[in-house]
Amino acid sequence: MNILDYVRMRGDISFGQMPLNEVDVLAMSTFVSLNLEGLTERQITFSELTSLYFDSGNEKDARDDYLEKKEKLIEYMSQSKRFKKVRLISFDRIIDAENEMTFYALTLQVNPFTKLVAFRGTDGSLMSWKENFNTLYQYPTAGQTCAQNYINSIKLKFYEKLIVCGHSKGGNLACYASAYCNSKIRDRIRDIYIYDGPGFETDLSQDADMNAIVDRIHGFIPVSSVVGRLMYVPFTSEVVESTGNGIYQHDVYNWQVGPAGFERADGVNAFSDSVSGKINSWIQNIPKERRKEVIDELFAVFESVGIDHSDKFTRMNIKTLIGLLRGIRSLSADNIKLLVIIMKEVMAAH
Repeated sequence: MNILDYVRMRGDISFGQMPLNEVDVLAMSTFVSLNLEGLTERQITFSELTSLYFDSGNEKDARDDYLEKKEKLIEYMSQSKRFKKVRLISFDRIIDAENEMTFYALTLQVNPFTKLVAFRGTDGSLMSWKENFNTLYQYPTAGQTCAQNYINSIKLKFYEKLIVCGHSKGGNLACYASAYCNSKIRDRIRDIYIYDGPGFETDLSQDADMNAIVDRIHGFIPVSSVVGRLMYVPFTSEVVESTGNGIYQHDVYNWQVGPAGFERADGVNAFSDSVSGKINSWIQNIPKERRKEVIDELFAVFESVGIDHSDKFTRMNIKTLIGLLRGIRSLSADNIKLLVIIMKEVMAAH
């Protein structure tokens, strides 16, 4: 079963009957990727929040391929004994074109003793996609600094603990913010859940702040993981069984779930080794001083042919494909190599 089946079938079991687990955390973090603006004037339960969300008339991201699944998931959660009384405390959304940053975060009150902070991954826009590539030469990024400041702003009662989580880029933000937040907050972090989140352009394995939290990190990647194996990942991850082809295993709705957690796999497959290895090799072969130039060049070509969202890349029509092929002529050899890797795997996965 997947996460939708899990919430529907196990939602009648309270946290008192079955402790919070990695699937629960991922399910609750779903709310961070929905438009909740204007719905957080007071602390409200998931049940109240879901009703407000569907009645609010807030603009929805029609280009989000997973919107229908997300809305079905929160509907199930709002009706469940397990989740309906979890409270939303705050929701933050910052779109900063100057710094090429899209930042989404929320704070939940899971129970009287536990708060949860979730960071969102890429929202699909070209700017958000480029933000991911900017991590190859920026450290810290504007988003990482924003996540650090967000964690530092959390108000914890003396008896409360904190859980931090995120999927994809959100997992990277969760890792960075937890390591480099105020030490008084860091000491109160109970667990950090990272779902197929990429690493850092800098090797942090010997960093004292990172090592202070690494034993609290619970990392999960699917069998065909690519994103969760990029750059230097300062923690180990458990491998999760997943359906879907190749890079589409990044979609958590393909991850397989048991009665109280993810279904574990023996290890990653040859696809994961091959593609993550090729992209990491591409990264390492570009000198750091050239990476900004290379990335700016690549995204200038995307913009010139009207690719303003990831959906135009994965659902490329003939006109866009021809424009992209023409634009490739102006690219450096470094970018041509990356495009060949990406396009080959995207097409193979369809």
